[in-house]
Amino acid sequence: MQNESRNTVIDSALMIEFSISQILGMLLDISTEDSKTLSNKSTSLSLKTKIDLLTDIRALDRKEAIKFENFLQVRNQFVHNSKAKNYESCFSFIDGLGNKLLKDYPQKDELTQEEKLEKAFGKLFNDIIKSLKKLYGLTLTKKFQDTEGFNNSKIIESMHEVCNGLENGEQIIKMIYKRCDDKLNNLDKE
Repeated sequence: MQNESRNTVIDSALMIEFSISQILGMLLDISTEDSKTLSNKSTSLSLKTKIDLLTDIRALDRKEAIKFENFLQVRNQFVHNSKAKNYESCFSFIDGLGNKLLKDYPQKDELTQEEKLEKAFGKLFNDIIKSLKKLYGLTLTKKFQDTEGFNNSKIIESMHEVCNGLENGEQIIKMIYKRCDDKLNNLDKE
């Protein structure tokens, strides 16, 4: 059971870090394979820093970020503390986190303290998975918007080409830009 708890937490952390790196790569248009900051190289940002970056760019709200940070505290104990043999001993090294998780994710009284902490930690992990799914959804929205912006620029480029070949093409382009400006100004007023 001791190594099983440690292995479960470390495997979960690896999956979370991979997902966070992929999400940041998509949001910031960075290839994670070639990146100094998002790859598996020694120059890579820490998972905590990646979570802070997601918060800074407003992709992850603070409440969700705290769940990742709580997860990281447990991960760090299992990775760096040989005395953290199971969930109960692990949480004994983290001030108040065990009680906080049991408050946020109540467990049945008949369970042992170890079982309660393990199940509460599992529910925390499930919340993190939900956050990751939302973040992946955000990347799909951004990808669509980027594609839409690219398509719009190609439309404008094509309009310029067509209008430049017309007798009054310059005038048509000016009228189109004026109409766009008017619509954008009306959006600002709404």
